[in-house]
Amino acid sequence: MIASIIGLSILCMIAAFVSQLAHFTLLPVILIFPLIGLPIGVLLIVVLVVIYAIRRSREARNAG
Repeated sequence: MIASIIGLSILCMIAAFVSQLAHFTLLPVILIFPLIGLPIGVLLIVVLVVIYAIRRSREARNAG
């Protein structure tokens, strides 16, 4: 899920750059999606790291 959000945001950024070079307009959703998708992707990565750290600490406590 994280990779798809970040990947789609990058594709939208590339589409915006190409549209500027080719002088055509895109839908506003495509232009705004990276502004929303990239921060959400970063937050999801941070949540994933925190969950992983909590799980590892619980396993270490139960094993020792």
